Amino acid sequence: MRAPKPLQGALLAGLAVTLISAPAHADRRTSLAGNQLIKDRDDSFVYPQAMLEYNNTLSLDYGAAETDGNALLIAGPNKKSALGVALHRGDVTMPLGGLSYLVKDLERGVLGGAPSLSPDAEVFGTAASIADLMYAMRLGKNSLGFRLGLTSVGDISTPDKGKDSGSAGFGVRVSAGYSMGKRGDFVFDFSNTSGSQVQENKNVREFSVLGAHLGGRFRVSQNQAKTFKLVALADFNFASTSDTDLVAPGDPAVTNQVFSLMAGFGPAYSTKDKKLKVAFHATAGFVSNSSDPNTEVKEDGDSRALVVFPGFNVALEYAIRDWLYFRSGAISAFSLLSTSAERGDARSQNGLSPLFGWNAGLGVALERFKLDATLNHGFITNGPAILSGAQTAGMLALVSATVAFGDAGRAPRAEGEQPAGAQPKKD
Repeated sequence: MRAPKPLQGALLAGLAVTLISAPAHADRRTSLAGNQLIKDRDDSFVYPQAMLEYNNTLSLDYGAAETDGNALLIAGPNKKSALGVALHRGDVTMPLGGLSYLVKDLERGVLGGAPSLSPDAEVFGTAASIADLMYAMRLGKNSLGFRLGLTSVGDISTPDKGKDSGSAGFGVRVSAGYSMGKRGDFVFDFSNTSGSQVQENKNVREFSVLGAHLGGRFRVSQNQAKTFKLVALADFNFASTSDTDLVAPGDPAVTNQVFSLMAGFGPAYSTKDKKLKVAFHATAGFVSNSSDPNTEVKEDGDSRALVVFPGFNVALEYAIRDWLYFRSGAISAFSLLSTSAERGDARSQNGLSPLFGWNAGLGVALERFKLDATLNHGFITNGPAILSGAQTAGMLALVSATVAFGDAGRAPRAEGEQPAGAQPKKD
């Protein structure tokens, strides 16, 4: 049922006070511990074609300071196309790979804007976003999407009648995604950043970072009532880094190559009225990292191999009222790390850094407005400091607001959510 207006006002006022008095960041998926089987508007950053599901919306993610956060505007003239403009995203030129399956707070890592383009941020500085643009179009029951991210950094000085000195860099990301109706989502990302350091018009140092990513989420099967489905996740990622000293003899370079292959599989359940959703997936993966600190020196490289098996992610969402949602999720993983060096040293670590973590949060869904918040862990177990005396960071850890405009009619919900006062759809 629709919440009484006084109750709605008190709830939103309370959340507003919390936003002012405690640090806040981003979003709904964080409450679900990053579970990929429950669809969310954050899918748009990985699969740009997913924007069509959230057309004519504006989403804002709030950080602890005015320079900490991001935004996403999605607008289109009709249901067949959408243009997206993202602001201050940390993944503008760094596509999120399959290791995100094991990160419950992924969105917190992209609140600070574009990262450093180079292996040496002290020399080249941190990049600024030029543009982060997305486009999606419908092709019958299928959809196609693209994302273009551009960043730049530079500090070149030219003394009077002198020669240029300083550093400069440029980054680009190009993504193409395709969805087969509601059966599967796929994406290919290419990224490249490069730059150079100049002293008196002469290049003394060059770097390049090349990346390629291929990911997908595919529904293997679904029952007739659409209350149960099996979903597979797959992800391939490759990155190569080179940092070359053009002054030293032989132009020695520091190189690094990373290859990762991740996969996940599991069921997602929901009740017919969509008030309850439960998702689970197991994860397995392999990561290989080889590096060479000096290409002019023989047998000084080393390599690392990380095997993740098994990993697990569980999440739930329950509609306490048709306008109020409770969400929670947890992840765990077991890993084995093996390191070796060309000089003969080797080491194997079993159960390296055991991984476990959980999150919980609330969502308020009104006609054209939606507020998602992840709760601080200490607040959940200790309650308000005024009652428990425990020192906590406040009620909310992560916050995101979304508003619908134009012909959208209501803010986008979680998969299957109903607007306030609406009757559940019948199968």
